[in-house]
Amino acid sequence: MSLAEKIKDHVLDLGADFAGIASHTRFEGAPPFSEPKNLLPGFRSVIAFGIAMNRGALEAWFSKRNRRPQVLQDRLATGELDKISLHLSRYLERQGYKTLFISQNGYYNALRGRPDFSHKHAAMAAGLGMLGLSSNFVHSKHGAAVHLASVITEAELEPDPLLTDEENPCTGCKTCLQICPEQAMNKDIKAYFMMEGKEFSHQKLNGLRCAWGCAGLSGHHYKIGNREVGTWSYNDIPRPTDRREFYSKFQEADRFLRHPKELAEMLITNGTEYCGNCLKVCVGSKKETAALFELHLNSGIAEIPDDPSLILNLTTANNALEKYHIPTEEIEALIQSSNLEVA
Repeated sequence: MSLAEKIKDHVLDLGADFAGIASHTRFEGAPPFSEPKNLLPGFRSVIAFGIAMNRGALEAWFSKRNRRPQVLQDRLATGELDKISLHLSRYLERQGYKTLFISQNGYYNALRGRPDFSHKHAAMAAGLGMLGLSSNFVHSKHGAAVHLASVITEAELEPDPLLTDEENPCTGCKTCLQICPEQAMNKDIKAYFMMEGKEFSHQKLNGLRCAWGCAGLSGHHYKIGNREVGTWSYNDIPRPTDRREFYSKFQEADRFLRHPKELAEMLITNGTEYCGNCLKVCVGSKKETAALFELHLNSGIAEIPDDPSLILNLTTANNALEKYHIPTEEIEALIQSSNLEVA
């Protein structure tokens, strides 16, 4: 058995649902933030792997029965992938190969407003899927509803073949574009990138729109066709139309303008999730994706609880607010590095 095969088996044994290997040549001409040589100049291979999201938790999420199972799944999956990355890195280093790993994209480089590495480009380069219309990675079996991680190494490993155009798991159904409360994916403008000398594309993502909706500052109520729908947010705070105003408005909205019961829930539960529907709804199977989308369409608007005990007393709330971290540096960096308008 080759070292590449041993590594993939090892990753699956550690708890990942899928794994693949990309050669160094597949990152030539890639977006600058996805180039492994920026992190490990002598790298030769990237091992990409991931965990699929639980279907039961996704059904509870989209039907608005409960969001906590999905929130818990996301946290635990991130921790599991970090553990797998650590074990794999140690495994390779013990065999004499310089290696490093990067955590999931919850940890951003505040100076650039981007993650340290693009796991989705690495997963595509490892033959595990392709970038879909939404710019999310779409796995060949599990769709976009996956968590990704990567390990970069100087070991020369046999790569897995890239998917062909005929094997592209993104069918162009546009469910991801429809479900977004902020319409963050530009339907008319595409972004392009190169891999192994071939040009690929996806719809241009407006990161500031996405940040507003995913932070739960909007999305409580919006329309898909003639259907009244909403995310798990309790807010519909107007988004600034000038990107130069975005940072101060985001800071003000996140701290003072949220619905008080949502803020109370956030403090009690140590944070929560509101959206991410564009990737959560895409589960590989057209039939199952359509079923999740229908659950979203039928679930209506998130019910704001009428339990007054959710609003914390002022002392408790103020103490908790002092500990609540608003990602101000990350948001400011995102604006400074973005060439997109918010509108």
